[in-house]
Parts: sequence; structure tokens; C-alpha cells
Amino acid sequence: MRRFMSVSGASMALFAFLFAISSISGVMAAGEKSSAGGALEMRFLSVSKKIIPLVWRDRREFWTTDIKLPEVVLTNRGTDNFTLKGVEINGVCENGEGVAYRLNGDLLVNESRNINSAINKARREGGFEALRPTLAVSFGNMSLPDSPLSESAVLRKGESTILLLSKVLFVHHTGIHRLTGLSLTVSGSGPAGSAAKEFPLPLAFYRVKGKYSFPLKGNLMLGNLPLNLDHHRAAMSQEFGFDIVETCMRGSMNYVYSTMSKPLKSSDYIIFHREILAAGDGTVASVANGFPDAIADQILEKPESLKDQFNRLLPSIGFLNTLAGNYVIIDHGNSEFTFYAHISQGTIKVKVGDKVKMGMPIGLVGNTGNSTGPHLHFHLMDSADMLSANGLPIMFEDIPAGVMNSYLKEANSLVDSDNLYLHSPVKDWQPELWK
Repeated sequence: MRRFMSVSGASMALFAFLFAISSISGVMAAGEKSSAGGALEMRFLSVSKKIIPLVWRDRREFWTTDIKLPEVVLTNRGTDNFTLKGVEINGVCENGEGVAYRLNGDLLVNESRNINSAINKARREGGFEALRPTLAVSFGNMSLPDSPLSESAVLRKGESTILLLSKVLFVHHTGIHRLTGLSLTVSGSGPAGSAAKEFPLPLAFYRVKGKYSFPLKGNLMLGNLPLNLDHHRAAMSQEFGFDIVETCMRGSMNYVYSTMSKPLKSSDYIIFHREILAAGDGTVASVANGFPDAIADQILEKPESLKDQFNRLLPSIGFLNTLAGNYVIIDHGNSEFTFYAHISQGTIKVKVGDKVKMGMPIGLVGNTGNSTGPHLHFHLMDSADMLSANGLPIMFEDIPAGVMNSYLKEANSLVDSDNLYLHSPVKDWQPELWK
């Protein structure tokens, strides 16, 4: 089977942008340390952005801290031109030790030029509001300057640029001590010579608040986990999401996704119409059920028809229902919301306002929306709005860290490479992990 496209991937398939959108950002105050760059101002691109690290500890007591850098807006508030030369990311560990990562300015400019150019073009042609929802999938609730964005390394008076930091670097640190702080120093030059300014990158360490159980049962493969840096991790609310398909157990001769070698329709897949279970107690916050299974099957048979089918559906069912397919969002009452996507049409068993309990059936696995085969897309986020929420790391009460890798002692998210194979319920499969 082809790799499953996430909800974030759909924006690329639907609108075929020329730039590779990564994710995110939020509002941030400028730092204090500066040499000659006092006229530089920086903030997160998304007004609600939090920098939430992946953190895990192995049995040798080594900590790994994995951080997706935010997308930022850099603005020249001075009267002279500023030419970006480079960026340095500085980290500090719990024991005071430091680490540094240096990024070439040309590399950053090349990564940022396409998005700056695309936004400028859409604004000139009056098409930015049509573009905004697609950008929001990756970047969240963006706060853009009114003036055009720079498409070069030079920032003139009052000019801004978007720096796609996560397209250039993920901070990944392993050591006896966790990485606990980050800052960013921008360096460049102007008429008076070199200039540099440091800005804080506050980290929001997070461990799941609620109690959750896994939303599907069976022999499963979890794909596109957070250590796949190009997939869900590249989208605002989906940063710690994953896709679930049926598979044989680890060590089998092959992996079985369908009942035949060349599946022709969604019902040919073993996982199609598997019961989706509420991951925790809560209240249904949102439901969408407008994406027909018949169209999902047409796209499965002819993937090249996806764009035309989506364009036909958009006016009637809206952006998110088209993108994610049929979905349910559950509010767990603690600023944590679970999102279940690609559900089969007509199988959703709940409505907005319903109270649900952990393990209650809420629908059946489908293939609706931006999907290349039946599966469940699942993620946790900090609000009910998938286009502005931060994704949150999640661990399940019924999946100990040892299920992911035998050397893991604890973690704040599912992190076994890109894929994780398991049998749910795990207690029936690996009872020794509960001894």
C-alpha cells in the first residue's frame, strides 16, 4: 500500500503548492541580549504556538529531547537595511551545559523564499483568504505583517520575512541531562557593520493530563509517528498524531492490509469498518459526516481524481470535512481534545453535546477525506479548532513505554521510529509489562 497521507498532506494534494509547508508558531517577546541588532523584532508566526518537546528516557538513564523549531516572523524596525547572514540556536541543559547549532543565512532564505513569494502573490491577486485555511493546516492561526514579505536576505525598513526554521533543523539532544532551554540569535549586517540579537524560544514541556486508552483493537501498525519529521510533525495540530492500519504481528512473513493483493474498494481492507473507541471520557465537541464513501472509493480506484473530487465537495461540506473526511472531536475537559478522522460515512454514533466514556464506540474506520486507504488518523490537541490548536504528545494507559522499545523507561509520546507494531489490547499480548 502507498504511504498514508495525513490530514496535513491533503493540503498539498488539494492545492499543489510549490513550497513545502512545514509547521507553526506563536506570539513571543524579544530577548534582551543584542550587539547592534536592536532594531530587529521577532515573534512566532502563529499567535497560539507553543514549542512542545518530545522527551524520553532509556534504561541507561539517558534523556533524549527532540524539539521542532517554530516558524518565526523577523521584522526590521530600524531605518537601515539589514542583511541576514545566519542564525544560531543555543540550548542549555538541566546541569547548565550548553549546545549550539549554527544555520547558514542563505539556507534559511532559500527555504523561506517560496512561502514569502506565494503569500505576496496571493495578496496581490486577492486570493489570500482562499489560501489561508490551507496554510493554517501547517502554520495555525497566522499573524502576518501588513506589508509585503521579503523574498531575499535583505530586510528593508519595516520589512519582514518568515523563517521556516523547522525546515532546516530539528534540535535533537541525547545526554544524561534533559535540554531545558533554547534561544535564537540572528546575525547579519547593515551600513554600520555587523549586528546580532538574541531572542528566547520558551519550551512548553508537556505530559498528558487525562487518562486515555487506545482507540482501536486488533493487530495494528501505527504509521507516521512524531519521529517522521515530514508528515504529521509538519502540521500545527497534528504534530504528535499518527495513522493506524491493520497488520500482521512483528516477525510475520508479510504485512496484511487487505483481503486481496490488489484491493479495489475500501471494504477490501481488513480494518474497514473496525470500531473506533473513544480514547477517554468527555463531551463530543464537533462532528462532520458529509464525505461520501462512494467518492472515497472513486479516489481509491483513481488517485488522480482526488483534486477534482475535493473541488466538487468543498462548497457543500467545507474545508475541514473535505480534508479530514468524516471526523469526531471529543473535549476531555482538561484543555485536551482527541481528533478521529477518515470515518466511514453514516457510521458516526455520537452527536455534538453527547457525553462519552472511555472505550465507547463512536464510529467505524473509513477511507474518507485525504486518505490512500482505510485507516484511522488520531491526534491530541489543545483546543477544538484543528486549524489553530497545538498538537499535544499523548501516552495511553494501556501502552507502556516498553511496548514501543524494550530499552525505553518513560516517554511523553509514542516515539518508536516512524512505525510501531502492536496488538491491542496490549495486556493480552505482553502481560509481562504489567508485572
